Amino acid sequence: MKVTYVENIECHRAWNKKMVCPVCNSHIYELVEQLEPKHEWYVRCPYCDTEGLPSPTKEVALARWKQIW
Repeated sequence: MKVTYVENIECHRAWNKKMVCPVCNSHIYELVEQLEPKHEWYVRCPYCDTEGLPSPTKEVALARWKQIW
């Protein structure tokens, strides 16, 4: 069975050092709202595909991304 993911993606530039990707140090990150199959938010690096933990809200996803450091 195939699973289709529906996502809204916002691309942002990190001005805070804690928002930089912990793996590749990229200043660009994507804020992803996954609508299907399960509604959740997470932050992802578009260059190395590092992802933060799935979260119930946008604010929690951003806070978890900052805690990776």
